[in-house]
Amino acid sequence: VEAKGASTVGAVATAIALTGDTRAIDPLIALASRKDVPDWSRAFAVSALGMLADERALPWIECLTAHVNYRARTSVLSSFDGRGVLDFL
Repeated sequence: VEAKGASTVGAVATAIALTGDTRAIDPLIALASRKDVPDWSRAFAVSALGMLADERALPWIECLTAHVNYRARTSVLSSFDGRGVLDFL
């Protein structure tokens, strides 16, 4: 990512990490290893790597909603009174 400011690099690195896409690991490692970029750029890359590796970063509800058919409306997933698992999101 070509960026001129720390806030841009930080926002992009955080966004990449929040996607959870592990394909970003190699490019982030490459950025963190470069000596021709500012220290803060490398720091954001390392931070994003840490976020990608942190299994606690998964939403608390992930284990309940993995492989769920979201189109199948059931009272457990979503209810009209707002007490379904997905209603807490």
